[in-house]
Amino acid sequence: MLKYLADHAPSHNATALAALVQQSYSNTKYHDHGASIFTDAPLLSEITTSRLIDAYFKLYNTSYPILHERTFRRQCEQRRNWSNIEEKAKTCWMAVYNIVLAIGSWVLDEESQDSKFFAAARSWLSARALESGSLTAVQAFLLMGNYVQKRGMPNTGYNMIGIASRMALGLGMHRDIGQPSQQDTVQVDQRRLLFWTLFCFDSGLSITTGRPTINIEAFVDTKLPRNVDESMLDLGQMALEEVDYPTTSSAIIAQAKLAMVANEIHTMFWSVNTPKTESNQDAALTMEVRLFHWRNSLPRYFTSSEVPEWFLGPRAIVLWKEQNLRLLLWRSSQRRQGDNGKPIAVLKCNASAAEAIRDICIFCREHPEQVHTGLNWYATYFLFQALLVLEASHHQQYAARSCLKHQQASISAANNTSLGIGLGDDEIWRQAMDQGRKCLKALDNPYSTAGRCYQTLDRLSRFRNLGQSSMLETEEHAEGGRGPHQATIGVDSHTQQQTTGANAASMSDMISPDAFYTQLAMSADPSIQLLLDDRQMDGIFQGVEGFPGTLDEDSFNYMAGWPFENDP
Repeated sequence: MLKYLADHAPSHNATALAALVQQSYSNTKYHDHGASIFTDAPLLSEITTSRLIDAYFKLYNTSYPILHERTFRRQCEQRRNWSNIEEKAKTCWMAVYNIVLAIGSWVLDEESQDSKFFAAARSWLSARALESGSLTAVQAFLLMGNYVQKRGMPNTGYNMIGIASRMALGLGMHRDIGQPSQQDTVQVDQRRLLFWTLFCFDSGLSITTGRPTINIEAFVDTKLPRNVDESMLDLGQMALEEVDYPTTSSAIIAQAKLAMVANEIHTMFWSVNTPKTESNQDAALTMEVRLFHWRNSLPRYFTSSEVPEWFLGPRAIVLWKEQNLRLLLWRSSQRRQGDNGKPIAVLKCNASAAEAIRDICIFCREHPEQVHTGLNWYATYFLFQALLVLEASHHQQYAARSCLKHQQASISAANNTSLGIGLGDDEIWRQAMDQGRKCLKALDNPYSTAGRCYQTLDRLSRFRNLGQSSMLETEEHAEGGRGPHQATIGVDSHTQQQTTGANAASMSDMISPDAFYTQLAMSADPSIQLLLDDRQMDGIFQGVEGFPGTLDEDSFNYMAGWPFENDP
């Protein structure tokens, strides 16, 4: 593998790369095999690269068709005879080649081997790649940006995808090209696929980070890709007619249409010019109708049980994104609703969260073979947000109910008005939380952030129980005593033990429940600010290994053990 990486790196970086790979191998399971791993390097590299390329096209390119498989495989076969190819074109292609191997290794969960391929890919790119654009350079930066985002470096990914976006606009990819006779070629379709994949990445990452989008739909006239089966066609051939079964274009077509709606929601609700309170609910309902229309207009293979196995994962990701977008829509809408509209927003937000938890858990249970590292990343991301919404909502409703109950009790102990949050609602909430937490635990692996998400939810639960305990004590004190049946409501035995004896002093060192739930803004993923109350919950992720905190590191290296300590 060392020989392979050195051979595929540019000469000016070969020495440094060889040293990096040699150091990395000292900590891998292959080290015990001694020199045998390098003795068979030529044979190993062919076997390995073929397997990783297969994994990339089966598990990644089916969701994001950035590369034309037939063309890329032919280029792989011809690469050793490229002595007459322009150096710049060769360097960009080699960057694409190595990042394909990195992504293939990542989706196969191969113990950090992907980082070595990423090192090789990054070594092929320099500032010269920015001097003039090319489709290959756009592909390289786009793939690398999405890869590092999912490997725990969101700011680096944001910058790389930003470079790809600017380069694509500079190349005019946002405008349709060619004469009418050329409109149906595979090459034109592939150009559209690349642009709309970039559009989706820009939209999703902008929502995640709370930043403006680069690609504005008003300036785009590039048509959406067509659902054409191009697996056996070359770039220069005329594309066939659209088909009514899943192709590698199917998921990105649906996702591109969803991204257009997402950008409208992003501008309407998460920008500085948000709707006024009185019009907020109408605007939210209008956007919800748009989302439902998107879902209802999907081709039948998005709901049919009779689809190829390879399409199950890409389809699930697209549907989960719509649920997550609906959840964010109603969560952000709650802050600006009037007294009459807020209960509706809360109800719709919680329903979207419960729906997301149910669907993700069912998919992971029924299709465990489809939950590769890439899909695990999406399942964890969407599941964690849905669980956060239910956790925060339950706490806020419990606090509101306790406050109202205390106010009513001070007027008349007999006059106790219900807020409509009865035992049945609590049971539904508890079942959804239990189901989601079990799924998170099952998703945990060395590559996944699911374990850290689970740890965070445990911390939230601990503080919630603490808060409910203090509320009950205040409530009972106002009512003149505590009944025997009230002793343990909302507090588990572990929390009770902590609140007695010598442990009572340590409780004063912990963040108070109210202060805890009035902190957390803008830590870890800025989009989490939408899931929790603004000005609420600062610091819950501090100290949870692997989560970026509010004190952002310059290196953007959020994953423990990431090999590139000085990543820009």
